[in-house]
Amino acid sequence: MNNPISNPLRFLSRPRRSSAETLRLAALSGYMLCSVASAITSTNESNFNGTPITAGDSIWFSSHFKLSGVTNVSLPLTIYFQNGRVDFTANSVSYSLGVPNAAVTFLPGSVTPSTSFSSGLWSTVVSYSDAQNDPFLSGFSFLSPGLPGGINPVSWRGDFSSDRAGVIVQWQWAAAVYHPALPTDYNQLGVQVEDGAFQSGTPVSYRSDVIGGARGGGGSNYTGSNSGTESITVVPEPSTSSLMLLSLVAKLLYNGRQRLPKKARLNLMESHSSSGRHNLGRWQQDFHHNGLPPRR
Repeated sequence: MNNPISNPLRFLSRPRRSSAETLRLAALSGYMLCSVASAITSTNESNFNGTPITAGDSIWFSSHFKLSGVTNVSLPLTIYFQNGRVDFTANSVSYSLGVPNAAVTFLPGSVTPSTSFSSGLWSTVVSYSDAQNDPFLSGFSFLSPGLPGGINPVSWRGDFSSDRAGVIVQWQWAAAVYHPALPTDYNQLGVQVEDGAFQSGTPVSYRSDVIGGARGGGGSNYTGSNSGTESITVVPEPSTSSLMLLSLVAKLLYNGRQRLPKKARLNLMESHSSSGRHNLGRWQQDFHHNGLPPRR
């Protein structure tokens, strides 16, 4: 087969190929590069305290973050969180708990912070002025089967992306125990969206039910203590050197006998601005004209 994905080595080893084949392979390589670069997986590892967690009680896991590196606050910006898992082992049993997806949108001007849960997604809206106030990211409740204290490690991971390149996310998570169990309808919890009267992620409507365990000691510690901070730069653009290498690979595929069409070569070069930073959207758009579907 000549499919570059199903049989890449055979495809690359062919001595000659048409201009269309070569350009499509270059475009495919670039498209894959941009797709991989569009989400960053981050892992934040911590532990539970020494208090056992009784069967039937709820562990409320919550996460929040600080946003920085935004160069234009006159336009909306959304941070996306997907494919989240919380992993730990207790009593020789491995647990891998799914974390709901999330979309946190920052808007210019005065905004009343809000969050809602629907179809497995937390949708949160805040103002840019709340970017350093630990806006809520995601949260979920886990019904304890009866767990010992001192579980270590407990790891929260997931994929971060954004509709704006180069923004910085510094995120943490926490966990607290509630008795009796929290409701399964998360919209009933009254989750605190940003630090204020209570810490971000507090299930305000049920805060009186908090007890010790997980990362909390009960009392007024409604979310449990925060984990350490993980800092990531979301949606890093492929480097200039990466795109130059891609151009070189495409030319080498001709084995020195052909050149890329002039328009493609110009587009590769013009996708670098005078400041040395390339325009990722322009670069992708140029290659989409060669038969690639738009990125989803």
